[in-house]
Amino acid sequence: MNLKELYTGNRTYRKFRQESIPEEDLKSIMENVRLSHCGNNRQRLKFIVVRTPELCGEIARQVHYAASLPREIGQPKKEEEAMAYIIVIRPKENYATADIDVGIAADVICASAWEKGIGSCMMMNFNVTKVNELLEIPEEETARLVISMGYPAHKSTVVDLPADGNTSYYVDEDMNYYVPKRPLSGFVTFR
Repeated sequence: MNLKELYTGNRTYRKFRQESIPEEDLKSIMENVRLSHCGNNRQRLKFIVVRTPELCGEIARQVHYAASLPREIGQPKKEEEAMAYIIVIRPKENYATADIDVGIAADVICASAWEKGIGSCMMMNFNVTKVNELLEIPEEETARLVISMGYPAHKSTVVDLPADGNTSYYVDEDMNYYVPKRPLSGFVTFR
């Protein structure tokens, strides 16, 4: 798969088949993160890979999916929940590249997962205090991003931006997702 194919398929997935993700695949994903860029090569982020069913269930109760959709459509049912979560941890002390580092790591995680057919969803809408408690994160650090993972139980397709410019994603009657994207000419200027 080339990069365009990877990023075309690497959409947000919110509902998953209840099929375990091999530990070797999770390690391979995290190895790519280890090798990726970060500000000043400081390597300040930490990661917790959650994969036990009990802890996955606890994390599932702390996250909110698909804020643009009604909860009954966007939130996975118990039998559709993620099979693993990667929690991105950063120091509470703000540093210049903190959220840039989180974004880089998240992109590497999601792209590396999709290369293996594993879907993902990046979430900042979660109960930070409870996740910090559940994972016993030290006081000087905090969970910044939760990435849910699993083998997709729905399709997610890029479509052209409609004439009205609405970028909201939507679902069809089969609960497949559609993600409108602007044309290249809508946000890039070549000089």
